[in-house]
Amino acid sequence: MRILFQYLSGGGGGLSNIILLLGAYAREFPDDEVIVVCAHGSDLERLSAFPTVRIAAIPTGRSKEWTRFRLGIGGLQRLVDAYRPDIVWSLNLGAYRKLSVPNLLAVNNPHQVYPRAITRLHPGSPLRVALLRYFFRRSLAVADAALLQTPLMADYLREVPGAPARVFVIPKAVEDEADVRNAPLPTALSDEISRARARGHMLWLYVGTALPHKNHATILRAFGELERRGTNGCLVLTISASEAEAIGGERAAALIASGRLI
Repeated sequence: MRILFQYLSGGGGGLSNIILLLGAYAREFPDDEVIVVCAHGSDLERLSAFPTVRIAAIPTGRSKEWTRFRLGIGGLQRLVDAYRPDIVWSLNLGAYRKLSVPNLLAVNNPHQVYPRAITRLHPGSPLRVALLRYFFRRSLAVADAALLQTPLMADYLREVPGAPARVFVIPKAVEDEADVRNAPLPTALSDEISRARARGHMLWLYVGTALPHKNHATILRAFGELERRGTNGCLVLTISASEAEAIGGERAAALIASGRLI
């Protein structure tokens, strides 16, 4: 099998999961060939270390978005004609027109499929987010199947008009120690944790942004129940106090006031 995988993005640690996934695929299926279409300088170029992976790097110039648009309108089909893959696998944004081969769209960005009200949490401007959602729906409408990381995202995607009938959920690859970058905790957080330890609390840490599929509401309910039963613990979340209160209501506010929720 020959796969054409495309993700037009620059460098950065956010690609570590997809690099692990494609590397594992190359090792598991050594008879298959993977053509990786990416921006010049992308971390995806590291996959060239595998003998069955070919890199097709695209210079993006000053406007990566314009390059992305040209790729979606017709560039991907020209790559299909040149490399003759059995399937095209795109990440987050794919073709905007139907391709001549099966077309799989992997969806890793929650803001593309969540209800519009939740997109206010995105750090980009409202206009940029609206454009991302629009072009994502163009890609989704011509995809033959979609691949997501969580059942909740899959449920939201099925509600999008034009979504493909074939929707699959595969959890993301787990990073190993080599892919994790250490960074010191903020001083305010370190001080709060030190005070909790001084009180003899067992510390619970959950790292995740304030989005529904991270399940903070469930975690707060569970921790509130542990506190009610007298468990000597302290929960540390990587969201703001206002976000915790918006999710957990009075229960979260009480936990913050008692020093049991940081």
